[in-house]
Amino acid sequence: MPGASYLPSYFQITKPTQLPLDNLALLPPFEQGLYYHEYLHFVINVSTTFGLSKTWNTFDRIRQLIHFVQHQEQEVAIPLQNAVVDEQRQYFTFLNSLLGSKSVDAPPDVQQGYSISAITLTEDPIGQQLMEGFDVRHIDLTLSNPGFVNQFYRFGVIAIEESMVYLAERKFYDIQSGQTFPYNAANIFASYINPTIGTNPELLYALCAISLMHPLPGFAFYKLLEDFNQTQFIPETSRQLLQRGNELYSALGWHISEAIIQAGNGIQHIAEQFYQHEFFTDTLSWFLAIINRGMQIHHYRPNFLLEIFENPNALGGIAPYFQLLGGPHCINAAGDRYMTMPAGLEELANLVHPQHLLVLDQLQKLLLVGTRQCSLLNICSTSNNKELVDERCENNPWDRVNDEMGCPFAATWALYGLDQRHFVLDGAPLTPA
Repeated sequence: MPGASYLPSYFQITKPTQLPLDNLALLPPFEQGLYYHEYLHFVINVSTTFGLSKTWNTFDRIRQLIHFVQHQEQEVAIPLQNAVVDEQRQYFTFLNSLLGSKSVDAPPDVQQGYSISAITLTEDPIGQQLMEGFDVRHIDLTLSNPGFVNQFYRFGVIAIEESMVYLAERKFYDIQSGQTFPYNAANIFASYINPTIGTNPELLYALCAISLMHPLPGFAFYKLLEDFNQTQFIPETSRQLLQRGNELYSALGWHISEAIIQAGNGIQHIAEQFYQHEFFTDTLSWFLAIINRGMQIHHYRPNFLLEIFENPNALGGIAPYFQLLGGPHCINAAGDRYMTMPAGLEELANLVHPQHLLVLDQLQKLLLVGTRQCSLLNICSTSNNKELVDERCENNPWDRVNDEMGCPFAATWALYGLDQRHFVLDGAPLTPA
């Protein structure tokens, strides 16, 4: 929702409130609803096929980049340019394409007047090559509103997930209507193909949930609706719809539990390589526990997303997961940080620093784009050790590698041996010889 955000793969919620976030039950309804919305994104991130797969692929792409740099004996020019690097860029581009459009370029009141005038299934040659055996096509919508220019909208993960979470938030909280796109995009698209599904909040929520259990959620959403029409399947309950989706996936050789385990194991394997420095020991334990627990939720409670929606109380619905997974790193507008540890890990409460995970994001931005400023600058500037922040954090954080008081970026830079490589950015060496 406006002003609040969740950063996938790095477990971070940002909320536009000055209020403390250490007790959700005491928050006013509006602020509580914002947290509820973003917390559902967190649960989806660590428990669904797409959420886990995207984290796995994001980490693996960065791992490939670092591996490439580690084996360079000559000068390394940033941004990286190489066939291996181009392949990683293709992966990143494809992953981002699955997210689809976020909104349309029109004021909220104008957005409400747009309707679907055409659906185009757009082939993706790169995606088809990367996902051999899958029908890789994007769902592109042409939106029309009399008196206004037509809009292009790619229906993907953003539309599905935001629509799904908005359905749940709106059920429990008295909130103002969000922008039509993306918050009502699933409703509009489903209603265009199958009004029975599109106009029923419980069934639409279930359709979104089962679509996120596929590696191509936007296309899965469309194909499931197509199947329902062709077979004249009319679900009476959300569980019937979920079961139908599972059956269709299985018939195509796609098994949700196996895919979740594969993605979760992939994340754990890469994270253990990435964060093996003692600087990250406790944060890594916390991260791996969440991934391990998240990937098991579907196995033990395959209807868990439906149960959250069906619970008569918002906080009651997420309570089991709040205990199992804890509350992710949450930052309010004052820069204050809050986090609730998963059950059994309470002893790590003062030792876990989830913001350190963002160092991988910084490495990616530096190597692929040439971004100098450290991604952790804003967070470190409000930390207990904020006096360590200096101008190097904005322009050359790699120079901190020999500091007596290290930082996450410096620790990672040394861990991967990048301080032993000769980098050139904008025609000048990163670190003076």
